[in-house]
Amino acid sequence: MFSNGSSADEYYYKILILGDSSVGKTALRKRFVEGKYPFNLKPTMGTDFGYNTMRLGMKKVRIGMWDVSGLPHFNNVRRLYYGYSNGVILVFDLTRKETLDNLEHWMLEVLEVVGHSIPFVLVGTKYDLQNQIYKDFSKDDVLDLASRLTMYVASIGITIPYVETSALMGYNIERPFKELVSIMIDRTLS
Repeated sequence: MFSNGSSADEYYYKILILGDSSVGKTALRKRFVEGKYPFNLKPTMGTDFGYNTMRLGMKKVRIGMWDVSGLPHFNNVRRLYYGYSNGVILVFDLTRKETLDNLEHWMLEVLEVVGHSIPFVLVGTKYDLQNQIYKDFSKDDVLDLASRLTMYVASIGITIPYVETSALMGYNIERPFKELVSIMIDRTLS
């Protein structure tokens, strides 16, 4: 993170986007960066990178987003990308309970590598599939998980927010990034 001290402070943050394979990490990132839905996506091999600039009040924020593969055979390689991260977006598929169940693993993997607490935002994707979401679990289950995961980062005094998104519809795409950036700026200024 940096700040140049000008009247419109400028910040840079490294954000990880993590979760199981095929949960919509790349679609979320590409929709946020490019403003359109990326049809014909293939699984990420290793990692993919994107960046975007946003404004929060008078603050200009550049976000470097590391979209890390959820495929099991990249377990050892992906840890190389975790260093110097300022925050994490944990992604699960609203139609697949096992992707929600695996989020604690993802969080613990990051915390083990970075060695300290950093902020997280929980993101449920594919909200456009209304007839398929929350079949084997409920929104309360997600909120309970967010509450449990918050205990891992209690030392930084934040609650992990939860956001439902749809990259296809463009629904709530900026919100998880704004939530995370807001938390990171607050931590930087305190």
